[in-house]
Amino acid sequence: MKNILLFQALFCCFFIAKGQKTTEPEFAYQVNYLKSDGTLGEKLESQVPKAKHAEFSYTFKFEVKGDKSPTRISNDSNPSLIVNMGGNSKDIGGVIQVYKIESKSNKRKGAYKSRNPSGDQSYIPFEFEGYGENSYILNFNEPLDTGEYIVIIWEDGARKVSLFGID
Repeated sequence: MKNILLFQALFCCFFIAKGQKTTEPEFAYQVNYLKSDGTLGEKLESQVPKAKHAEFSYTFKFEVKGDKSPTRISNDSNPSLIVNMGGNSKDIGGVIQVYKIESKSNKRKGAYKSRNPSGDQSYIPFEFEGYGENSYILNFNEPLDTGEYIVIIWEDGARKVSLFGID
């Protein structure tokens, strides 16, 4: 009888643990926002931008489809983002960049620098810290204005892009 009760208790614990939701984005390079109650919010929009590299410069111009991201965050709180980087033991200061971008004519456009973005007025500064086992939480230094934003991850020789909007 004791063995049956022990087995049932272990069985229940297994399914309770299995049913709990993770607090990190599911896949590497996935970006989600953090809700004000501390739970994981919606995954940010992901697109492959049309990009052009300006000669003799570290500036890239890009364009994505749609005048607004379907991922909307309320501006009544300063949002934080969670980025799964497949581990959180590295300095991501130069790997992740966030910019405010223009929206017009059913397109979102902008330019960003691959080196030293801090002089760019559309660059959004943030602080980061390890979060969970594989992720980082990005906390913006100032509240974000209403508009469209892009998160660029420079990793493995490629640019991975996520987008969101503030209403």
